Amino acid sequence: MTPSRYLLPFLICCSFLNACSDTSNKVSEEQATAFSIVIENQVRDMKIDFLEKNILMPVFLDRINAAGDLKSSERMEAEMRKMLAANNYEKNVYELMAGSGSFKKVKQYQKEGNQRIIYRINGSSGFTYIEVELASEKENVGIADIYLYNTGQNLSATVADLMKKLFSHEQSTIGDQLSARLSAISQHLKNTNYEFAKAEFDRLPYDIRNNRLYEIQYLNIMSKIGGPPYLEYQQKIETKYADDAGFQLMMIDVYLNQKKYDKAIASINQIDSVINKDPFLDYHRGLVSNMKADSEGAIKYFKQVIASEPTFPDPYPELVVCLAKKNDYPAAKQYLASYKKMRSANKEVVQFIETSYPGLNQNEDGDFR
Repeated sequence: MTPSRYLLPFLICCSFLNACSDTSNKVSEEQATAFSIVIENQVRDMKIDFLEKNILMPVFLDRINAAGDLKSSERMEAEMRKMLAANNYEKNVYELMAGSGSFKKVKQYQKEGNQRIIYRINGSSGFTYIEVELASEKENVGIADIYLYNTGQNLSATVADLMKKLFSHEQSTIGDQLSARLSAISQHLKNTNYEFAKAEFDRLPYDIRNNRLYEIQYLNIMSKIGGPPYLEYQQKIETKYADDAGFQLMMIDVYLNQKKYDKAIASINQIDSVINKDPFLDYHRGLVSNMKADSEGAIKYFKQVIASEPTFPDPYPELVVCLAKKNDYPAAKQYLASYKKMRSANKEVVQFIETSYPGLNQNEDGDFR
């Protein structure tokens, strides 16, 4: 039984840059810009294989082998192609974007001679970032590796780490049990049987559980179960990753669940410093400021994100409510009017706000419309 067979059932259920391979060539800024337009159009058209078809498999496998000091094999390549062909990451992207979500290029830049593009994915259930490093192989421009902001690692490094650990168990007596457990976890998650998934997870070898993708998945499982065990695991994650700049996207939720609002904003700031400024993050600073009852801070951040991204609808209702609570109805009416003109405006939200704050329906003479 090969390690890649261990990898396949579980890794593809997880959400998804270092030395360049000799098999790849540099990509120009113009080529990177053109490639990004292709990716964004594919996402706009809801193509289910927008990552699968654009990953340069030979280059990506070279990255995995280099990161884990592994030897390439036809079997590994076949299993990786099978994993990507399941399109689970693309499905996760579209699930996160459901409704009024978006997939947007935040930044294109060059580092160590390589073109890189950062994309933001956001929706009603949250947001994340991915950073793709581009290469050219046989005149085809594509993705050499993907940096995941929810793990703080390159996908190649995470996969290589897991492959090495799986190799170490290949000849052991727990080999067949490990494969069965990973398959069982995937099935339990698919059936939303989180208690059973946790039980199987707890039986995995420690070194396997100590992989970042697995830690994130376990944190998600524990969030569904809740209670003291969830709090204990959050505290464990905080102790381990609080100072890790690459893990701050996951730390936001940990801090919010613990009502550590200042730390949540600090994590947002760390992410922003790594990306080198995304105005969208002001929206989340505003939300956290609201949670900590800092209305002035919330108003400031909501106004900033609206000024930077006026077509982004989500901050408008939040700002209207903040202003209405301070009896600043002239400003609140202005932002509410702008929101109501948007095609994506939620009529139920508008109705709720106008019912909750009757002053929004008054004219300058104090009469109700």
